[in-house]
Amino acid sequence: MPNSLNAPNLHAVLLHYPIALLSLALFIEVLSFCWRRSSVRAAARWMALAGIVTCIPALSTGIDAYADALGAGGESLKSMAVHGDQHLNPQQISFMHRHMLLTSIASGLLAIQLVLYLALSDAARQKFHVWFVLGLLVAVALLFVGAWHGGESVYRLGVSVQRQSEGAASGLEYYIPSMQLHVFLAGFIVSLALVALGLSIRSMLHGPWPPQSPRWWVLAAVLTVGAIAAGLWAGDLLEGLGTWRAIRERMSAESGLRRELAHVILGVSILALTIALAAATRWAHRNKLLLFVLSLSLFLVLAVQWWLGILLLFDGFAGPLYRFNPYTPPT
Repeated sequence: MPNSLNAPNLHAVLLHYPIALLSLALFIEVLSFCWRRSSVRAAARWMALAGIVTCIPALSTGIDAYADALGAGGESLKSMAVHGDQHLNPQQISFMHRHMLLTSIASGLLAIQLVLYLALSDAARQKFHVWFVLGLLVAVALLFVGAWHGGESVYRLGVSVQRQSEGAASGLEYYIPSMQLHVFLAGFIVSLALVALGLSIRSMLHGPWPPQSPRWWVLAAVLTVGAIAAGLWAGDLLEGLGTWRAIRERMSAESGLRRELAHVILGVSILALTIALAAATRWAHRNKLLLFVLSLSLFLVLAVQWWLGILLLFDGFAGPLYRFNPYTPPT
């Protein structure tokens, strides 16, 4: 990709935050017997929260960074990841796959812990405190091992090491690469949705009133607007599409861009669901069925949206919505 101000990518910047914040939070929690009544324990929990919230954007920008490392651009992921396609050798791919697997498992564990911790009452948090610390220990260990594989991939095996200039991006794209901004905001939306979900469950079951979760849902909605705008910018959909007819022609089934159309539709759906959850948790926060249906719908849409994003990054605009294009050996 062209050089930008944050070359090679945002992932190289963001990955340090969850590792530093979570490891320091874990260190304080393990030694918390020294500060049983000190505010330093509250600081550790805020660091853990910030570490988990930044972990998912680091993951999403890492996926984009891997696509860039493979030189993805319409070719099959199976072609690039399995056969190398002259971008990465088998050892590089093996290290990168371990890096992604371990950090993804750690991110999933941290996400579950985040929702559970925020949803529980103060008494329940104290009761299960040891288990949360053990879960944090496992997740941090996985992050450390995964980060080691990522570091080895770059510094020893040379993944994504730029050996010559590819030219610089021009204009605003140089300072804020549109695709990196899009995937960064996509990761933060998931993080904020997890925080809002945990606080919504806590408010529904234990109070307080007024609930704290609506502001988090509103913040997630604001970031969704930003992610949609960045995605349209990255896909060149903000230029030359002045009419609805032009948009339909660009994204028609015959054009082979159904993935892009589905991605846009799901993005708008995420915006609508976050706004609906903000309203529901403010004025109907005791309605368990409504909260369950809206939350389940949101996270299902987010999961499908991430899947479509992976297809677009690694497999191009054209192709089925449920799988990668089949691999065609080069002739």
